[in-house]
Amino acid sequence: MYYIVGFFILLFIISLFHNKEYNSRNYFLAGGNNSVITVTFSLLATILGASSTIGLVGLAYKTGLAASLWLILGAIGLFILGLIYPQFNFGTYNYTITEYLQLHYGSKVKKILGLIIFLSWIGVISAQFLALARLFSFYFPEINIKFLLLFATLVVTLYTGFGGQRAVVFTDCLQFIFFLVGLSILLIKIFGKQIPDLQPEYLRFPCNKYFKISDFIYFSLVLIPVYIVGPDIHSRLFCNSSINDRRKALIITGITLIPIGLLLAFLGIFAHSQYGNINSDEILYRLSKDFLPANILFYIFVIAVVCLILSSADTCLLTSATIFIRDILGIRKKEIFFVRMAVTVVGLISFLFALYFKQIINLLLFSYSIYAVSVFIPFMVIPFKEKFNISVTRIQNSMLIAGVIAVISNILNFKWGVMLGYLLSAMIIFTPDFNS
Repeated sequence: MYYIVGFFILLFIISLFHNKEYNSRNYFLAGGNNSVITVTFSLLATILGASSTIGLVGLAYKTGLAASLWLILGAIGLFILGLIYPQFNFGTYNYTITEYLQLHYGSKVKKILGLIIFLSWIGVISAQFLALARLFSFYFPEINIKFLLLFATLVVTLYTGFGGQRAVVFTDCLQFIFFLVGLSILLIKIFGKQIPDLQPEYLRFPCNKYFKISDFIYFSLVLIPVYIVGPDIHSRLFCNSSINDRRKALIITGITLIPIGLLLAFLGIFAHSQYGNINSDEILYRLSKDFLPANILFYIFVIAVVCLILSSADTCLLTSATIFIRDILGIRKKEIFFVRMAVTVVGLISFLFALYFKQIINLLLFSYSIYAVSVFIPFMVIPFKEKFNISVTRIQNSMLIAGVIAVISNILNFKWGVMLGYLLSAMIIFTPDFNS
């Protein structure tokens, strides 16, 4: 337990150090001049979070190699974004994706999009805290989990709020390196043992009897778009002012995600053969306990897993708080102070949500689908706005109606509602204004 507390203290010290560089460009863009490698590492750390630590591994335990699609489809989304990125004429110093959409659709669309992101990303942040709670419950069963989770929440909100984007980008890189080291140690130890026979059905890809074609379509409709228009993806990219460098970071990140997705899926498949019927949330705990000696290697792995979750949580927190203060409320005077307050409030709200929800992947899909269905089509038609004479009113209506469809579909567990939302969004956007 002491090594986790020590690591949290280190993160807070880093945030205090970066707090000295006190201006908006440093706080929101980490200076805007970060290298391709720095942006790539920060992207990877942001993407990998709770969905990979517990979510993807647990999904692979249930569905086999098909679970790697969680990251592979994301990689496809990044490749597509890298390919089309020059067509969108992104500004050099956009702070958020909402500010970018304002340039094309006006302030009302910015506020609608900001509200959608703010509400959806509370679910995404809650998923990170839920994953932390699950990990803490296995590794530290003797300590009150709610207390540990609240402590972790306060640490994340403090170092994120104090240090801003500079601290987040720096700690993302540090946390991703920790993750690579921890994952490598565990895989080396596992491959050093005799691996049990793996069920052939679990190795079928992309679909099998546990992951059907309908699941594949649903994942594709949610994950590919959310990687193209994700506010956290773009907040990382805005930390570099070069369009070419941003594209390089997208491609490198996408290439890296594919083997990581396959290796994490292997852990879930291996655990199924090794342990049989267990709680899928405790796979990483069981693997680290059984294959890593109770020494520095074990502690490195635990920190690596915690790092992965924190690296996603901090980015989501700062993105959500920035959008709420700058784009929804429109505050510019003393904006850094108010963003710091918002980071704390969003963190505590997400902490409360994490106590309520149970399934990490389902919570992420719920949040992602609402955002993607609302935003994807309006974003993709930006290069064709003038050609098809697309009005701002149609964009506003499409975002609101598609978002409502996505919410209702999630509540009713109607997966095809995602496709319906996309179709309605496109129909509204491309239907002519006969009264204009």
